[in-house]
Amino acid sequence: MHESGHIFAIINSGKEISKIKVNAFSIDIEQNYSCNISEKKELFILLCGPFVNLLFFIIFSVLYKTLNFDIFKIFSIQNLIIGILNLMPIYSLDGGQILLIFLKRRFNINIADKILFIISIIFIVPITTLGFFLIIKSNFNFSLLILTFYLISLFLKKIK
Repeated sequence: MHESGHIFAIINSGKEISKIKVNAFSIDIEQNYSCNISEKKELFILLCGPFVNLLFFIIFSVLYKTLNFDIFKIFSIQNLIIGILNLMPIYSLDGGQILLIFLKRRFNINIADKILFIISIIFIVPITTLGFFLIIKSNFNFSLLILTFYLISLFLKKIK
């Protein structure tokens, strides 16, 4: 659902999608970079993924309140978490790319990249620490630590 928001925004912005690659941990949408778009359209593309998650959070919440099926509650919470997670200012996430757009307005690309790198580390370290704390306190709940390793792998992939 998240990526469908990005795809809709890319098409709506007049950009062409050259390839969509699906792998075990992510979906990569390769755009035709020969057609340049404005910062506003780029921000629109980046925000549409989390917006779709928020929209589905609301839809599934209403369905849960109306029909009282637990599956709708699970779907609503999942969409809320995915939307919030993607807005975090970590390099490989939508929030990181949004922050990079704003940093490039003020700094050259090299300095903006370094600032975003530092901010990403500042966010990843406490999440990792919390993940280890969760393992100890919750009888081996690895979910946050798995998420952290996923974020770190995306981060390392993006900075290469």
